[in-house]
This record gives sequence, structure tokens and C-alpha cells, in this order.
Amino acid sequence: MSRPVPQEHVIVIGCGAVGRQVIVELRRLGTRVIAVDHDPDRLALAAATCPDDAELTVLDADAFDPGTLARAHLQRARALVSTLQATRDNLFVCVMARHAHPDIPLVARVALPADAAKFRAVRVTTVEPADLGGTTLARVMSNPELAHFATAVIASTDLPEQLRVIPIVRGAPAAGRRLGQADLQRASGCVILGVRRGARGPFRYNPPASTKLPPGGALVALGSEDQLAKLVSLVGYPA
Repeated sequence: MSRPVPQEHVIVIGCGAVGRQVIVELRRLGTRVIAVDHDPDRLALAAATCPDDAELTVLDADAFDPGTLARAHLQRARALVSTLQATRDNLFVCVMARHAHPDIPLVARVALPADAAKFRAVRVTTVEPADLGGTTLARVMSNPELAHFATAVIASTDLPEQLRVIPIVRGAPAAGRRLGQADLQRASGCVILGVRRGARGPFRYNPPASTKLPPGGALVALGSEDQLAKLVSLVGYPA
């Protein structure tokens, strides 16, 4: 019997060490995954990261074959992450994906920070794993308590607090108001860590009370599930 096509899944291109870490984290968050690689050994290792997991599909295919993205059901995917080792290979995959699906969010691994510029025209979010690893090591060395706290908040499923990005929807009670006027921290119990003006771009962290909550933007907030639900009712649902 064939496995049903996942809905709202994430496609992970490449099942090397970085790709497998992405797969594990996505599945920890409850996200369906289709993992693509042409190496049987890497596919086996990817499958072993989440044994007997019906929400993880491994696809033995060449990522450079234009038909592979169709086999991975790109049109039904919520995002694609390309984790191949070579920057040029990730760029090629992202160009194909953007051509086939103009609106899908794309994330790619790059070898150097300067490589990120090559992806801008294709609207790809880039991540440099080596840079992230070096930053983590430096922070652990200089302030281990803070680094461990941040890691626990992001990665642990046992703590009540969670970090979440919450879109600001036009017509919601707090949309368009200033942060101080809306008083979201008192109303929801969440700590507001950042505000973004549009659907893409950087967040402004530690925003002052005069910061507007722009429709189409987003918040980064820290809180429990109940607190985050209250925050969503203020910025995420029309009145």
C-alpha cells in the first residue's frame, strides 16, 4: 500500500549530517518531512533518526533532476530546505524550486557569509552552520549559563515557555497600535522580544513602547502555550 501524500510538509534536500539535524528538529516540532537524497547510506541514516515514523518519508532521487521536486510534492509543501554541502548546488536547487513554486519559503545552507548575496534574487533565507556553531561555542565559553538557558528554551519540550514567531493580521485588536498602547505583555503574559515590519526582513529586538505593530508584520514572543494563545487572539485574529 502506498503512503498517502503529506499535506503541509517540509522538503529537506540532502541527508548528510546537517540535513539529518534538520529532519530531527522538524519532526520534534511535529512537522511532516520528505527527505531527498540519492545516497542509500545517507537515506538509511535519515530514516534511522526517526524510526517507524509515518510522518517522515525518504525519497531516493537526484535533487538536480527537475522531476524530483514534483515527486516530493513541492506544490503541497509549506517550505523547502536545501542542505547540500556545496553552495552552488543549493543555489541550483533553490532556483528550480522558485521557478516551480514562486511563493514557497526557501532556506539554504551556505559555506560562507558572502555566499548569501547569491541567493537574494531568488528570495532564499540562508544559514551558515559553521558560523552558528562557532557563535554557540563562543557564547558557551563566555557565558555558559546564558547559552544553556537559550538552548533550553529553544530546544526543550519540557519547559512551559516557548519562543514563537506570530504574524500580525490586519483587523486584529492590536494591529496598527503602538506596543505601549496595546500593552501586550500585561494582556497576554508574554514577553515581546522583537517586532518585524513586513513578511520578510530583520526583526527589531527589544522594541521600545513607541514601536507600531504593523499589519503584515510579526512578533517574536516568549511565553507558555496559554499565554501565546492569548497573544495570538490579540494580534492574529480580526476583531
